[in-house]
This record gives sequence, structure tokens and C-alpha cells, in this order.
Amino acid sequence: MLTRRRMFSSIIGIATLGPTLLTTGCWLSTVYKEILKYIGVGLQAFQGALDLLMGAGVIPAGEGTAISIVINLVKSGFADLQTAVNEYEQAPAANKATLAQRISTIIGILENNIQNFWSSLTIPNPQLASTIEGLLSIILSTLAGFLPSLPAPSPQQRVAVRGKLTITPQKRSVKQFKQDINGVLTANGYKQVFN
Repeated sequence: MLTRRRMFSSIIGIATLGPTLLTTGCWLSTVYKEILKYIGVGLQAFQGALDLLMGAGVIPAGEGTAISIVINLVKSGFADLQTAVNEYEQAPAANKATLAQRISTIIGILENNIQNFWSSLTIPNPQLASTIEGLLSIILSTLAGFLPSLPAPSPQQRVAVRGKLTITPQKRSVKQFKQDINGVLTANGYKQVFN
């Protein structure tokens, strides 16, 4: 009789956990697909912020300046994130945990580089400053919104950042992201990045 109870409770446990595990496994696969969809629009939004700053003369055109180094770090961070997610999607199951942790680490580094970019800016126009802050906050909060679904990042050295943007992680679809970015731009009298 005791054996039947154990067997019955095992069957109940599998029946209860099975759909949860299946749903979680599918959702985890989805988060990587969502990251891939986000990379292009995230980079486009960052470029939109750069275009505004260059147009206002806040960022000088050309390479070799301290700010251009940080800009290149942000852009290559998006490229590294895309490479890492593609490698994750192609990897055998045995390597996925390590690659998933690498994705988390890259997101953390990318967030840090965007924060460093923000802290290195001196924007005399308050309306432009508010716009750039809004754009970068949306980019950062969307990146941070992926992290709860991923394993903890590996320990990394973080550079102290002054003037950090305070954000709340938020899951956004690509459509929501585009709407939020365009909303900040139009609210401040600038042309939309996304049509």
C-alpha cells in the first residue's frame, strides 16, 4: 500500500511539475530570441541619442576622443551580446549554462558602459539632457529586464560610475520599446527614431 502511495505521489508530482518545466524551458528559449530582436533596435536608439548629441555639438565628430572610446565600447557591447546569444542558440545542451552566464555578464558590462557614457557627458541644454536621459534609461531598463530570466553573471570588475541613471528593469516587446523611445523624443520636440 505504501509503495502505491509513493508511486501515486510521484505521478502527481510529475503531472504538476511537467507543464511548469516545459513552460519554463520554452520561455527561457524565448528570452534569447527576445534579446536578439532587441539588439538592433537598442543599437538604433543609442545611435539616435548620439545623433542628437552630435547635432548639438555635445559630442565632437571623429575618433580618438575619450567619449568616442566609450561609444565604441557600447556599440561593441551590442555586437558581443548578439554573438553570445547566437552561440548559445547553436550550442549543445552541455554548454548552455556557461553561455547563458556569459550573456548575463555581457549585459552587465553593456549596462556599465552605457552608464559610463552618460556620466561622461556635459549637456548644457536641459531639454536635450532630459531627452538623452530618457532614451538611455529606456535602453538600460530594457537590458535589465532580461536579467531576471538569466543566470547570475560571473563576477566582474565594475568601474565606479558617477552620475548613474536610476532605472527599474522592465520587460518590453520591440514594439513597446520603439513606442517608448519615440515617446521621449516627441515629448521633447525631437524627430522620432522609429517609423
